[in-house]
Amino acid sequence: MRTRHTSGTLRPFWMRAAAWLLTGGRCAAPERGQSGQATRDKRGGRGVESRRGTRGRLAQWGLAAMILATGLMPRQTEAAYEGSGTFKLITNTNDITSGGYYVFVGAPSWASTAMGTGRMAAASTAALSTYAVSYASGNIVNPAAGIVWRIDATSSSWSIYSEAASFYVGQPNANGVRTSTSVAGDDYRWSFASTASSAFDIRNVATAARMLRYNSGSPRFACYSTGQNPIRLYKMQAATPSITLSGSTTAFSTPVGTPSAAQSLTVSGSDLSGDITVSAPTGFQVSKSESSGYADSITFTPSGGTVSSSTVYVRLTGTSAGSYSGNVTASSTGADNKTVAVSGTTASITLSGSPSAFSTTVGTPSAAQSLTVSGSGLTANLTVTAPSGFEVSKTSGSGYASSISFTPSGGSVASSTVYVRLTGASAGSFSGDVTASSSPAANKTVAVSGTTSAAGGVYEAGAVGVFAEGENPLFDDVLHGADLAISGGGGQS
Repeated sequence: MRTRHTSGTLRPFWMRAAAWLLTGGRCAAPERGQSGQATRDKRGGRGVESRRGTRGRLAQWGLAAMILATGLMPRQTEAAYEGSGTFKLITNTNDITSGGYYVFVGAPSWASTAMGTGRMAAASTAALSTYAVSYASGNIVNPAAGIVWRIDATSSSWSIYSEAASFYVGQPNANGVRTSTSVAGDDYRWSFASTASSAFDIRNVATAARMLRYNSGSPRFACYSTGQNPIRLYKMQAATPSITLSGSTTAFSTPVGTPSAAQSLTVSGSDLSGDITVSAPTGFQVSKSESSGYADSITFTPSGGTVSSSTVYVRLTGTSAGSYSGNVTASSTGADNKTVAVSGTTASITLSGSPSAFSTTVGTPSAAQSLTVSGSGLTANLTVTAPSGFEVSKTSGSGYASSISFTPSGGSVASSTVYVRLTGASAGSFSGDVTASSSPAANKTVAVSGTTSAAGGVYEAGAVGVFAEGENPLFDDVLHGADLAISGGGGQS
């Protein structure tokens, strides 16, 4: 028995593909009722199909049966309906896919009424009940499971099944419906043809005059041979993977060679088909642990398509001096990337020079010697501080003080000269470090040392001092009771 296809009625793609394959990639011979030259019998020229055409058609149906048996029919990729999903209006038979989930809605003026699984009466042929639906931006969102129907390809047609009620919909040769736990013959098979009202005529395969329709006068869904209203289909859309990356950070800062303190973000994802990868921008690293495991990127593997809320730690590497900024980025296949901006500074100071030992006498500063200072990535003034007994200045002849400062421009202090001298304020030996400091850089130092001597010398009791003619002893430096010997002028005292 040859299957007849009504013009405009959807023939499942897998059936058409089977026919195409068996004709060697050529268009199959026209079916009855379609235009095209018939294959004629050479003997009589009558408009009957040749044996070759009959064998080809039988082979087509055989391959189709094999495809069905081996489970190669196309199926929609989304998982079983579990109470959440977005259902969008479809208007073309090509949008109907085997294994897809649909809401059947009265059309065109009764779009708020969907087909439910309840029966309008106790009879086995009673019509199906209605269920009110609402819309969000033209879509039906998270409908009740009792109004969601699965459409499956079966033979050359389609079945309509409720997973919530565990039955298939069939026609009873009356104004009602019949249900069964299996596709019990052609009464439970349907064809779909699109209409001008963005709806579908859903015809029964066993009795093509019977159509599944919406009765607006006595609200119900049932099979009718005339009148009533076609049905609109809202198809569940494949879930779109999504990522959330939340949190904000303050500016990072650290000296060169030392990673900064970590700050945290939070990442999660749903409906994922692959890992979430979190990547750090140049100068930064990320980790799942605050204390270890830092790298340029890390991954989170979903369970059942979901990555639960997880902490991402971010730090500035401190590898080289400079200012850094960019985005921490979370990405996954099919999902929109999410980003959080981060910025920070890695600072360094250079203080160079090798001064020799300073020397002077009390009351006279020593000759100055010079050092060189510079800095980058700084967030505060660069201060150069002298140790006890020394002083520093930006000029060799004046401006000496215990410390001086340089103001960064764009975080940097260009190479600058620092003059250092021994103060000479008091006698003694002095040593310590000239220190350059600024935030967030590590301090840098250069060691200095020197001696300040008392002027004129120091005499102890009992010592004899001899002065040449014309010299005057500094009596402040002579201890009382000391003996002095003065030569010259022929006298001695």
